[in-house]
Amino acid sequence: MYEAVDIAALVSPEYLARLNAPTPATGAALEHFRNTSRAVCRIVQSVGISTGGYMLAMRLDAPAEQGAAMCRYLCDDAFPRVIARTGVVACHLYEADSSASYVNTAESSTRQFDVPAWVLLCEASTAGAAESVKDAIDEHRLANLGVAARNDAAVYAFEICQLSSALHC
Repeated sequence: MYEAVDIAALVSPEYLARLNAPTPATGAALEHFRNTSRAVCRIVQSVGISTGGYMLAMRLDAPAEQGAAMCRYLCDDAFPRVIARTGVVACHLYEADSSASYVNTAESSTRQFDVPAWVLLCEASTAGAAESVKDAIDEHRLANLGVAARNDAAVYAFEICQLSSALHC
């Protein structure tokens, strides 16, 4: 996961040039990736004040006309319940930008395009707390709203790396 100040940076000629000329190290690393998505997203809602060591990632697909109802459920009901759980420190809901996500590059040719319409991320201090979030998100309620929660939700160990020009060796 990468953060950018503006989506325009992720479709800029400079960024696309990097994706069209992956280094040998990138190519070697990509061989080990599975179940990947390259969804360029805008943040819709974020609650919490910390970064966890673990993250639950859920991919959601919803018809455009159900997006607002899904957001209300997640932001007004599910997120407050989830963030109250011990060990859960933040919840985020992102909406994919299709035009920025479906860009053909040399890097993207190494995998299938998978761009979920929505991405839900919940950060936690333990893997167990992150895993417990799946139980707190009412998938039946999402289904009643026409939202499909994919069955590939997973908890990841979170490694934070901040690049800076002020690095000294």
